[in-house]
Amino acid sequence: YLTNTPFNDRITAGVPDNVTVSHKIGTATGDKTFSDCGIVYASNRNYLLCFGSNGGDEKIAAKFMAEVSKAVYDYVINN
Repeated sequence: YLTNTPFNDRITAGVPDNVTVSHKIGTATGDKTFSDCGIVYASNRNYLLCFGSNGGDEKIAAKFMAEVSKAVYDYVINN
């Protein structure tokens, strides 16, 4: 169920489209708190990744999570 989510701007945005990600986001707009935790089913090994952001803009938090997700994915795939 967690692979079928319409939220693709955080962890999922940092991995290729053909990589499965099971994840759950959290959003508390009033508190400016945003999160995403999930399992990335990378080809050479699966890994867990969790993010939490507090006190910022949602779009900036999502962009940061996507950028770090890409860096982690690249590291896992190449090592």
